Amino acid sequence: MNVQEEEMYKNIIYTRMKEELASILTTGRRDFDLIPYTDDELNTYFLEYKADLDLDVDIMYQESKENNELDILSTEPNDAFREYLSEKPFSRALL
Repeated sequence: MNVQEEEMYKNIIYTRMKEELASILTTGRRDFDLIPYTDDELNTYFLEYKADLDLDVDIMYQESKENNELDILSTEPNDAFREYLSEKPFSRALL
């Protein structure tokens, strides 16, 4: 696998995780009668936790590569990313 392919898969993972986290921090909070994050708060959150998110992206990439599941990342439902994040200590800081 070349560097471009690796970056493509990591970008897919990063984008999908970020979408899922944004959903949790907005709609998910509203579902629990909490105040949803504003766009500014989301931006601040993603800046604050960028290193953690990057690490999760790298870990998920490696696990997917080892399990020969890289090709399904782009079609995987967000549930898979939500489940993956729920297992990570970093994502527990969400609620």
